[in-house]
Amino acid sequence: MKYKLIGLGLSVLLIASFSFAQGTIEGTVVDGDTQQPLPGANVFLQGTVIGSVTDSGGFFRIRNVPDERITLVVTMIGYEKYSQSDIRVTPGETQSFSIVLRPTVIETSPVIVTAMKTERSLRDVPTSVSVMHAREIERRNVFSIDEVLRTIPGVHFNLSQINIRGSSGYSHGAGSRVMLLVDGVPLLSGDSGEITWELIPVEQVERVEVVKGAGSTLYGSSALGGVVNIITRDLPERPVTAMQLRGGIYASPHFAEWRWSGRSRYKHKMRISHGRQIGQLQIMGSLGALYDDSYRRNDSRRRTTGYFKGRYTLSPYQSLTVSSFFLNQTRNNFLYWSSFDNALEPFEEQLGEEVESFRVQSNIQYRHVFGSESFITARASWYHTNWEDNIGSNGNASLSNVFGAEMQFNTTVGQSHFLVSGIDVSLHSVDSDIFGTRSGYVFAAYVQDEWEVAAPLRITGGVRFDITRLDTIDTFMNISPRAGIVYTVLPRLTFRASTGAGFRAPAVAEAFAMTAASGLIVRPNPDLSAERSWSYEAGVNADITSWMNIDAAVFHNDYFDMIEPEARIEEEGLTARFVNLVRAHVRGVEAGITFSFFDRRLLPRIAYTLVDGKDLDLGEPLKYRHKHMLVTGLLARYGFGWIEIDYRYLSKVENIDDELSMIVDKPDKHVPVHVVDLSAGVEGSIGGIPLRFSASIKNLLQYHYVEFVANVQPIRQYIASLQVMI
Repeated sequence: MKYKLIGLGLSVLLIASFSFAQGTIEGTVVDGDTQQPLPGANVFLQGTVIGSVTDSGGFFRIRNVPDERITLVVTMIGYEKYSQSDIRVTPGETQSFSIVLRPTVIETSPVIVTAMKTERSLRDVPTSVSVMHAREIERRNVFSIDEVLRTIPGVHFNLSQINIRGSSGYSHGAGSRVMLLVDGVPLLSGDSGEITWELIPVEQVERVEVVKGAGSTLYGSSALGGVVNIITRDLPERPVTAMQLRGGIYASPHFAEWRWSGRSRYKHKMRISHGRQIGQLQIMGSLGALYDDSYRRNDSRRRTTGYFKGRYTLSPYQSLTVSSFFLNQTRNNFLYWSSFDNALEPFEEQLGEEVESFRVQSNIQYRHVFGSESFITARASWYHTNWEDNIGSNGNASLSNVFGAEMQFNTTVGQSHFLVSGIDVSLHSVDSDIFGTRSGYVFAAYVQDEWEVAAPLRITGGVRFDITRLDTIDTFMNISPRAGIVYTVLPRLTFRASTGAGFRAPAVAEAFAMTAASGLIVRPNPDLSAERSWSYEAGVNADITSWMNIDAAVFHNDYFDMIEPEARIEEEGLTARFVNLVRAHVRGVEAGITFSFFDRRLLPRIAYTLVDGKDLDLGEPLKYRHKHMLVTGLLARYGFGWIEIDYRYLSKVENIDDELSMIVDKPDKHVPVHVVDLSAGVEGSIGGIPLRFSASIKNLLQYHYVEFVANVQPIRQYIASLQVMI
């Protein structure tokens, strides 16, 4: 009897999984002007979890269409949204569609998810958001995702540490004021609280969304300065295999005395991926390898990366998605130059130092849709890091784990309210000879209401409550409110304003790190408090003409108990520890203009950001911030070819740790940054096999500059890339 019941239960599950197999919708999506197929368009059935992405020939297929009246929606950046309602497909039937998308003159209204934790048009969110799509990333021939983030307005880096609108200074491998998400799942390490950009496979990125300003109301600690959400590509309907080869060579340094190597220095990368659909299961996997000689001595790196994503459609309204990626890397250790005359060589004692690391992140997500605007999402994730080095007399090692879970509920209330609410929990554990054996947890609950008061006016209000425990440090309890308004005066003229609170609990590394390297002694400070902020912004987005769009904003951020490293000269030598500043503010303006000429064949753009950051306790500029930032570019495309040039300018850093002169030669050798990148490419097919070839010259001007003290950034590189799809 027991086995009969088990068999009956399994039969019910199988029936539930497969009985929904209904009709099929397929078709092609083309450009309304050129009639060329559009690859990468999103095609989905509104109010369900099923959809597709067009392939290289603009073709799509959606199986298991429910036997009811549905609405077919097609979206793609740079094109008007397509929607066809009242479609009904009977079981066993296949309906075909030829869909024409009409280009928009200015690419300003993509659908984003990060700012509101649900899909919204960029014009409908009350905060500044920048979006970069897969095509833009592919054109730039990058080896890791942080390279393209440097071209986003208001963003700059201090080595691997991201800074959005002056929110962050520099702390080597400890803490981040920017929350990194991959498909909405946090990706900050449990020990150092830092971001490892190399972990993310560039080729699998569909788009990057950068939210500027405090995001703690929805995302909690570490979103104090902003949020970066990396959305991975959707899964293919038809079998597809892709191989990409990318290689480059470093030029010789401009100064002869810097030429430490007698041979050319190379970097190369290979990645292969395959995806397909098997019944209700869609899968994608990839494996890649990179070797980089580096332009600096003792700075080479070797890494292997892997990625897997799978989605099982339980019904037209339920899906289960699993994803995982790993990084296995060995890199040499280069921190400071040995002298300014030998700027590409480290201290003699650093030669032979290296760091080995293994990182893996896995998550599972269940989604149940109840209607066009109501659904539940449940997530669980695990982020494991394990690294060791031979730095110092005995070397260092650290092992950490972060387990996270979130339940989010989105629903409409009446005709004008859209609620987002959820519970977020995470557990942290660290076992390290630098940080000790530590543990902690976070529990949070949040709610946000988007109220469409009238057709032109939207008001957003929300709050999040966090309880954070970090080992022996006092438990932090924090409430983060948020409010915003969007007023659409005309269809192409929108005003926005927002205010919100942010907070960040100290990372394990900031509170407990105790080590010494390169003459610097790092001391712990277990008395650290959480830092908090208030963020204010007002902005406008307008199509000035049919060929010009402008987006501008003014912002002001107040920081309290800001966590910054403090360097001191003591009897033992140069010491550093993290402390809470009494108060600081960062304020400024940001404005960007996008143009479109000759039927979108010529696309110039320019954006400027002014950042005024001040330590109000000392009355001096905050350290390692650039006051003026400018990014500009020009894309020209015709037929199957394109050429693009990017230029970015950063003014000279106004304030650094002068105490570093005790261990570093000429740490004040900072200059304004001028970087020009040039790329060109073609895409088409040979014998029916799609391929894309591109070439780039990075740092075309061979301009030598630093992002951090005594650390010269990449010199000129010549890079070529070939991608073939089968």
